[in-house]
Amino acid sequence: MIATDHISPSLRQKPHNKRLKHSPTSHALASIGLNHPLLGKDSPRRSPILPNQTLLCLPTLANHEKDPTMPKIVDHDQRREELLTTSFALFAQRGYAAVTMRELARELDVSTGLLYYYFPNKEALFEQMFTLMSRRDVSRVTAELDATIPISEKLSILFKYLAKNESHFQNLLLMALDFHRQNVEHGRDHVLQDIVKIYSDAIEDRLNLHGTRFGSVIFSFLCGMFFQRYLAPDISSIEEHRLLIQQLLQGLAFSNPPLPDAVNHKRN
Repeated sequence: MIATDHISPSLRQKPHNKRLKHSPTSHALASIGLNHPLLGKDSPRRSPILPNQTLLCLPTLANHEKDPTMPKIVDHDQRREELLTTSFALFAQRGYAAVTMRELARELDVSTGLLYYYFPNKEALFEQMFTLMSRRDVSRVTAELDATIPISEKLSILFKYLAKNESHFQNLLLMALDFHRQNVEHGRDHVLQDIVKIYSDAIEDRLNLHGTRFGSVIFSFLCGMFFQRYLAPDISSIEEHRLLIQQLLQGLAFSNPPLPDAVNHKRN
């Protein structure tokens, strides 16, 4: 047996069963049932914890808002819509074919990687942008076209909106032609057909032309008006076009019943 009287107290072996000193953080982790390296096997699963110690391990909403380094919550739908809205100006200025994703990213002040995160390619971005713009147009103008007001008043409201936003619709028309020319051979211009239907259905619905298919006829008329005024704006006014459409619809009201769909399909 080895005598220990002559061994210095500082060199004597300390008892093994002495518990490690718990830090406030270890107490907090133990209180919620989490293991920690500082907690021994015999340590209690739940120990008293002071309110101010909870903040050391459990972040609060207030801390998240005050700390700029914490990741922000992003509304991806809203962010996508912002990118689409801003990209319209560049497409309108340069056309579909001349714009690249790199140029779009620079114009939108985002990285190319972020742009590809939201849109797989330029075609997808353009299609979503065009669809968003057309649905916005329809929503804005139809909100003012009450179903109970006379057709003449509806046409007046519609053509005032068209006159106020003439350059916008001319840009849409020119972009659509550019996109169609670039994609028709590959069969990828189906989005334009969908957009024509959006406008045509809205015209037919708000002007009470259900079942006549005159919505698409009037839409074609409006496209021709915008294109003609883009090339030669002094030849005829938007008001003259409105009067012509009004006479057409008044004549339709006193004419024979609309042609059946089969005949309409043949004419289209």
